[in-house]
This record gives sequence, C-alpha cells and structure tokens, in this order.
Amino acid sequence: MEGDTSRDKSERAFPTEEPKRKKPGPKSMDEKTRKWLESRQKELEVAIKADSHNRKEAAIDLEFSIGNNQWDEKALRQREVDGRPSLTINMLNPFIKKIVGDQRQTRPRIKIRANDINSDANIASIRQGIIWNIENDSYADSIYDHAFEMCVRCGYGAWRILTRYGADNPFQQEAYLERIPNPLLVYFDPNCKDFMHSDARYCFILSKMGYDEAKRLYPDLEKLDTIKKQAAVGITAEHWWDKDTITLAEYITREKYQVNMCLLSDGRVLDEDEAQQVVDEEQARYDETILQINMIRAVNPAAPIPDPAEPVRIEQTKKADRYRIKQYIMTATQLLNEHGLEGEPFPGSIIPDVLMRGEECNVKGKTYIRSIS
Repeated sequence: MEGDTSRDKSERAFPTEEPKRKKPGPKSMDEKTRKWLESRQKELEVAIKADSHNRKEAAIDLEFSIGNNQWDEKALRQREVDGRPSLTINMLNPFIKKIVGDQRQTRPRIKIRANDINSDANIASIRQGIIWNIENDSYADSIYDHAFEMCVRCGYGAWRILTRYGADNPFQQEAYLERIPNPLLVYFDPNCKDFMHSDARYCFILSKMGYDEAKRLYPDLEKLDTIKKQAAVGITAEHWWDKDTITLAEYITREKYQVNMCLLSDGRVLDEDEAQQVVDEEQARYDETILQINMIRAVNPAAPIPDPAEPVRIEQTKKADRYRIKQYIMTATQLLNEHGLEGEPFPGSIIPDVLMRGEECNVKGKTYIRSIS
C-alpha cells in the first residue's frame, strides 16, 4: 500500500500538530482484491491437487504416444555406454489413428427436439440451424477432432464456447467455438458431480506466456519482480511464474442467486417481473372490454353479449435458484479484466468450457482417468 500523497513533502517531514486519528472505515478495494485473489489461489491449489495424479500420468502418456520416452532409462543409458543402437518404433500410433479415424467417420451432431406440448418443432428447427451455423463458422469439426485425439492420447481433451462482436455489426454478439490446445491446463471444480461439469462452481484455464507478450495483451500488467514480491505467502510459485514465463489464469465462475417465480392461472410459469407485466396487461385488456360492453348495453340492454373471461392472475409464488456466469483474468497478484471484482458477464447459466475425459474408474473414492496407453 502506498502512502498518502495528498500532502506535500514538508508537511510529511515536519508536522506542526499531531494528526487526527481517523475512525476505521471500510476496507479499500486493494484489500478486497487481495483477499479475493488469495481465495482464488486456494481454489486453484485444491483443483490441481485433486487431479494431480491423473495429470502426471496424462503427460507421460502424451509423450509416449508421440514416440518419446519409450525406452526404460536404465536400459537406454546402458545401450549408450555399450555403443549399441536404441531405435524407437512407435507401434501405438497406428491404433490411435484407427480410433480417431473411426470417430471422424461417425461424428455426433447436435440435435434439437421439441420434447413437450409447450414446445414448437419449428422453433426447435430454427435453433438447430443456428447452432449448426455457429459450428460451421467455427470449423467445429477440427475442434472436436483435436479434442477427441488428445483424449485418446492422454485422457483429456477440451474446447470452449465464447462470444464476440461481429465485424459487420459491432452492436451484436455472436457465439463461436475455440480450441484449447493444452487440456492439461484446464481445471474444473473438483467437487462437481456431473460428468460434463454442468454443476461446477468454477473453472480455471491457465495460459503460460512470455512476460513481453503478456504485457502486450494487458498493458496494466505489473512487473515480474513486483509480482514475485507481492505474491501471497505460501503460494506455489511454479503455478504462476518461472524464469521465462508468467501464468495468466482465466477464472470462470457460476454464481447462484434466487428469483421469485410465479404460477399463473393459465398454467404459465414466469419470473415475478414478467408475470406482473402479463397480469397488468391482461387486467387492462379486461377493463377495456368491460367498458365497451357497458357502453353497448347502455344503448341496447338486450344485446346478446357474453361476459369476457376472467383475466389471468398469479396463483402461487415460489423462490427458485438461478445462475449467472462471470469471467475474470488474473495473475498471482493482479486482476486484469476491465470490471475488476465485478467480473465480465457471460450469457448462459453453465460454465461454457468442455473438458472431455477418457475411461474413468473410481477406486476407494479416488478417480483414475486412462487414455489408450
């Protein structure tokens, strides 16, 4: 924390009277940010530790699948001492290509169906067309193929869904898919239960890059020496920086909040604001109809005009859970996203990142993930 710069140097050096003590006020934004960053660092440590045994094996499998480290180290050294050759013939690669090729021949596609009486088949067809157009514009086939092949090789594959403003219309966002080259740098909430992580509270996507490149992307980035000095006590430095690189962490969180939901007399279920708007519109329409009927009956009392149907009303109100997605960009000591602790809002209610995993087996409460090797 820097000192108070509102006074000049002479006043700080030679105070003429004892400064008045201020009452303790609310914590500064810097203090809140520091506490927030420490909490995120702890979450990342927990996520890394929970899956570290699988990630280490995945890295070994990935190296082995491309033909590296296939010799036993002791045997390799002995052959080097003896001057004997140590050829590596990767027998695993043809099997990987076979599995990946079969997947490319029968790629799964997203299918939208109208599954109840309130659904519209035409709307479902339109939404399916929009999704297919997003996939086509994003070259989704190559993204899916890469994630699947990585999953075969090391047990993990990943991609993500993002939004951007269109080049033709800068006021309208469009969705697109993006490849995650290294799925071993994606960490989900280890306490989520769903295999697709739809109930995950948070997700980290780590990116290691040179400091100069990171500074180009984020001009407000602190100096590396400052980051090292200000990092929280006990933080594992290897996750955040080394001699040549710095780690930027994208933190996506799923925050829960509650809204009031209303059951209308016609069976519709709407949130409170929308339901009240519907009720007010229906009541205004009903009152106008009654007024017109009374005017007609005043002129012709015998006119055969049926009474209008009762307006829609709210039958029940109940609290329901809703979720919002927020995105942050952080280092070990700094928030780099535009809105700081407020985060950047993202449309949807589920974290828009997909982490594929290979064959799973839970042994004594511990999950093991395996690739083809």
